[in-house]
Amino acid sequence: MGDGLDAALVGVDTIVNTLNIARFDDEATHFFETTTRNLVQAGDRAGVRHHVLLSIVGVGEEDGPDNGYWRGKVAQERVLKSATVPATIVRTTQFHSWVSVLADQHTVDGRVIAERSLIQPVDLAEVVSLLETVALETEPSDHEIDLAGPERYFFDDLLRGTLAAAGDEREVVTVACSGPIDLVVPRGRHQIGAKPYPIRGIPTAG
Repeated sequence: MGDGLDAALVGVDTIVNTLNIARFDDEATHFFETTTRNLVQAGDRAGVRHHVLLSIVGVGEEDGPDNGYWRGKVAQERVLKSATVPATIVRTTQFHSWVSVLADQHTVDGRVIAERSLIQPVDLAEVVSLLETVALETEPSDHEIDLAGPERYFFDDLLRGTLAAAGDEREVVTVACSGPIDLVVPRGRHQIGAKPYPIRGIPTAG
């Protein structure tokens, strides 16, 4: 996973790490940890001054889910926090454009199984803008930023409204939350995006 990094990082001042993998097993843990370590080590050799990581709101909380993807994001942040070069960790909530994908991921036998948990989706363009701002900092330092959208919903309500707006007739079945209801929404200080979810009329969670 580290082949070609030394050549690619020649003259690079800041690394913005948005690498991702569509797996939830131990392979995801290995991917996130290994790629981040390789970037840090190659960055040290190249004289990189700043690492910027795109992560997820809730990562680092002790009550996170026990799957390889989440463990990988935790390991990814841990690698950066132990590095000598300053690192900015930008944690965001789920993107607006990802909600329909979440519906597909939670579909079982033609029905969408959705927990009664909280979600606070954010516009992707605002995420990109924040990453750009952070990457261009003239005096980078170790810090963490949480970003969420301006409106909070229940996950099942959001999926139900999104599918209805698309004319998708899949039934959304509400199930009890298997973990903390607020795991993937900010629990503390955070930045709030300006753009609301594009589908209106879905009840908010307050």
